[in-house]
Amino acid sequence: MQYRDQIQAYKEVLREEHRSAQGYSSMVIGVGYAGYFTLWGLTKSDPISRLQAWSALLIGISLAIYVAWEVYVMASNALHA
Repeated sequence: MQYRDQIQAYKEVLREEHRSAQGYSSMVIGVGYAGYFTLWGLTKSDPISRLQAWSALLIGISLAIYVAWEVYVMASNALHA
């Protein structure tokens, strides 16, 4: 029995470490997007160039994929919890 208790405790520690790492990763990505949009706002006074248009399109796609992924992970975790 003691062996099973140790395995269960180890699983719980791993689960908690995974949650912490996932939270940290989400925060870093969120800060990255915030930094990008802050820089975008600082340069927005200029007329939009092709480079800015491509940049806006690609970061928009990236943000949409990130949000969709986070929603998928949240739903998946809720269903399998």
